[in-house]
Amino acid sequence: MAVCYGEILRKRGVARGDAERYDEVGFYYSPSNLGGCDRELYMQAKGVWSFAPGNHLLGIFRDGEAHEELTGSQLEKAGVRIVHAQRGCTLALPDHELIRSSRNIAGASFHVCPVCGEALPAPCLHGHIDFVVENPVSGRPEIIEHKAVNTTSWKTTVERLTQQGGRGAWAQHTRYCVQLGLYLVSLTRDEGLPEAEGVLLMKDKNTAQFLDIRLRYEAQADIVRIVGAEIEGRSVMGEDEVFAVRDFMRHAVNKVVRIEQALRTPENRHRLRAPTDHCAVCAARSACRMEFQVPVDDSPAGFELTMRAPADIAGQMVEMKRLTEEISALEKQRHGIKAYLVSVLKTLAEREKKPVCIVAFDEGLALKLRQWTRTDLDRRAYNALSPEDKAVVDKALKTTVYQYPVVQKIPRPT
Repeated sequence: MAVCYGEILRKRGVARGDAERYDEVGFYYSPSNLGGCDRELYMQAKGVWSFAPGNHLLGIFRDGEAHEELTGSQLEKAGVRIVHAQRGCTLALPDHELIRSSRNIAGASFHVCPVCGEALPAPCLHGHIDFVVENPVSGRPEIIEHKAVNTTSWKTTVERLTQQGGRGAWAQHTRYCVQLGLYLVSLTRDEGLPEAEGVLLMKDKNTAQFLDIRLRYEAQADIVRIVGAEIEGRSVMGEDEVFAVRDFMRHAVNKVVRIEQALRTPENRHRLRAPTDHCAVCAARSACRMEFQVPVDDSPAGFELTMRAPADIAGQMVEMKRLTEEISALEKQRHGIKAYLVSVLKTLAEREKKPVCIVAFDEGLALKLRQWTRTDLDRRAYNALSPEDKAVVDKALKTTVYQYPVVQKIPRPT
């Protein structure tokens, strides 16, 4: 009996382990999601939307893991010492009242990581670093965050780097850059370093090319910089100026506080920002429309102009909607009556061989058929033609005739 191995792989071969372990814990802030949309994180924290990858997406994740394992093996064969693979990263958060009381933070909602089993202090951001390696030249520890992407995404990243420098790469891969930045913060704290560097190593799954996007975190200044980008030794950084995000860790903490504040006081949720260039392809689009009452229009301005209507304006909006529907229904009814009366008047005019006026004496109304014609013509150009040319144009002109009934008041009989 023939079997389909692709179906077997899709249904049974995808790795659900991590997804199931995370489902048991529920949503929590982590380095891997903190670079995402404020509104998406808010909806996950509130429980009105959740990221639930299906078999296809889980298969993509597993494929990425396979590429990551292959890259790790190739690094070791090339002589790069991997100090840790999938190292737990625990980043303590400040003792802020909203953070301390949150159930969406590792160390508060759960005290042992469901993936690596690491005991967690409360509160903290917890994640897992792909590789901590020893720099072959300096001997210093560095982080490699591996991302296997398709050719289109890979080429777009290279183009943005070439045209816009680090700013373009950060705009396209904010989530990845924030993730690596937070891992670098953790590395400086764990190792007591004044600064740490790491690489966002993007592999083109189709061509096996590697793109290094190098980030540096400076602990004292709290700055993350994109300091370089290379394709296997060839620089593709288009701008001389190094792109930097100042107050990096402070922004991360403020983001958690901002979302938790919106959860506690829902009327503040409209202050949460959205990366509008991503909205059109966001998986949470429908839930976002419901939760934030954003317009159906998916243009970037739609999110920026959204606000909750006060009660009096909401009432007028309801009345406006009702009147619009009522007028639309009346217009439809009126159009039907007009069409009927035109038909009657035209039939009578053809029978009587001349226009007819119908009079309802008791109601004091008279019905006539009027018409006007419209000819689409550039009159100035037409007047400049010779009589012969005008005759040709006259034969080719398309004239539209509009007929409509007119009901007029007339004196009632005494």
